[in-house]
Amino acid sequence: MTNLIPSPDACPPGIFDAWADDYDREAGAETGFLFTGYTRVSESVIAWSNPFPGARLLDLGTGTGIYCIRSSA
Repeated sequence: MTNLIPSPDACPPGIFDAWADDYDREAGAETGFLFTGYTRVSESVIAWSNPFPGARLLDLGTGTGIYCIRSSA
């Protein structure tokens, strides 16, 4: 079985700070590490959560904020 937990060296300090400039663009274009299928997955999560008018939503670690944005539509 493959170990799915990365070693601490896989994410050195500062890697996400360096990635921040491109994060929104890569997520929207579904390019780069992590974002293949991003739209399909986010739409599935929103459908599963079944938001409704007047519901309260707490999105922790929002990244692009896509869950809040799409849930409010």
